[in-house]
Amino acid sequence: MLDAHNAYPLQRPLRRPHRSRVGDEAAGRDRTGSRVETRSRREARAVDRLAWRAVRWQRAPLDVKPVLVLTGESDAQAVSFHDEIPAGARLRVFGAMPIGPAAADAATRDQVMKQFWTDLPRMTLPRATNYRRWWNAPWSVVEFGGQAQAADWTPEDMARLRTLVDRAHKAGLFVRMWTVNGHPPADEKEQGWSAGYNVGGLDAAQKRWRAAVEAGVDFIATDQYEAFAKVLVSTRSM
Repeated sequence: MLDAHNAYPLQRPLRRPHRSRVGDEAAGRDRTGSRVETRSRREARAVDRLAWRAVRWQRAPLDVKPVLVLTGESDAQAVSFHDEIPAGARLRVFGAMPIGPAAADAATRDQVMKQFWTDLPRMTLPRATNYRRWWNAPWSVVEFGGQAQAADWTPEDMARLRTLVDRAHKAGLFVRMWTVNGHPPADEKEQGWSAGYNVGGLDAAQKRWRAAVEAGVDFIATDQYEAFAKVLVSTRSM
């Protein structure tokens, strides 16, 4: 899966072979996906044009699978990719379902976040719509405080992850978890990777990747996609 944070860098990897530094591996089902975060109507329309041209740009040989193009939660994106599409026409890009804590000021933000984290496994998630078909879930919904606060992976963590994924799937939503790395600190400067995504080492990341695959997470975001691929293959073969 290709993960791009604006429209125009997406054109190069779609038009010709290119190895993206950022990898999202499809963990649950065989599919190819692209997640694009647009920041303007101009970029949104560019993605719409790219989506239907992508197949024509591909080069043989290909093991062709369905192409699932995902964008974010923005209402502006919903206007471009859904509201302005004529009735009966084909939707080419699908948005994320907003799932998160209520807005809060600085004084109450931590309390609101903690309450949301506590309540989330028991919450009824909104059902997928014709346009909003996935949940772009930060890893902090599993481990409070996110990757930087990751401790030993426990059976309780696994149970929580399974519950969240099961509830999302029952609501008809695909689940993407972002972003779990276990890289050496030196890679942050060399590769441009974020310290905020680091769970503290490759072994810790591998445990979480394996857990996510076993729990049925549809898309797992990581920068270490070669290492993740080995975990994916070995977990599926068990």
